[in-house]
Amino acid sequence: MMWENSHNNAVSNAISRDRFEHVMTNIHCCDNDNLDTNDGLAKVRPLFDKMNQKCSENAPHVKQHSIPYFGRYPGKQFIKGKSVQYGYKLWGATTFYGYIVLFEPYQEQDRK
Repeated sequence: MMWENSHNNAVSNAISRDRFEHVMTNIHCCDNDNLDTNDGLAKVRPLFDKMNQKCSENAPHVKQHSIPYFGRYPGKQFIKGKSVQYGYKLWGATTFYGYIVLFEPYQEQDRK
């Protein structure tokens, strides 16, 4: 768990581990009654859309990114030949300096 592996005094003095876990279990990005059933990432889609809107710039470079994940989740990908073989795949547009300005999580089926 992130809280256990990396200790940061500024964070641990501001919020306790139990309070952090309580906030993370109750945070929502969208209304659960109006979810798009064709989108596997519908619960976090508004977060991706807002970040993409705020971070867009001109002349990006498109690149595939991998986020390591070894747990159970149907959206997890096996990427042969990569240092991170199991995890989530993201398509990201980056600036010349490497800043991510647009990203889209890979899904097996496109959103309709």
